[in-house]
Amino acid sequence: MPARCDRPGLSFQYPENWSIEEDDPSPEIESVTVQSPGSGFLTISRHTRAADPNQLADAAVKAVRDEYPTAETHRASQLLAGRDAVGYDVHFDCLDLMGLAKVRSLRFAGATYVIFAQAEDREFDAIEPVFMAITISLLNELTAGAVE
Repeated sequence: MPARCDRPGLSFQYPENWSIEEDDPSPEIESVTVQSPGSGFLTISRHTRAADPNQLADAAVKAVRDEYPTAETHRASQLLAGRDAVGYDVHFDCLDLMGLAKVRSLRFAGATYVIFAQAEDREFDAIEPVFMAITISLLNELTAGAVE
């Protein structure tokens, strides 16, 4: 049975063997991080609808570059729930391992969302379907309750 996160605007299912960290909400940003049993995690942030998806994706990449100055970034886009999500794929060195992060941002259901997935490169390949399932669960929940 999957576990659930049930916060307004951040409701989704996730694997029961993953842990969840709910950040303190602010008036403009709410976020939740779901941690895999390994190195991987998925952070979903909900911003006001006025927030620009491109600027939010750029800010997320800047944070990665601040931590890993040699990070290589590639602009990316992806269709999520029929909407274009903008973002980046980021490759970086962390100690003796390669890391991969994917940042996607889109406006959906009255808000702007940033979806940030990160893991060690080999683990990322294995858990990317789980990241996608969590994202789809979120978007399905939003669609079910959306009034745009």
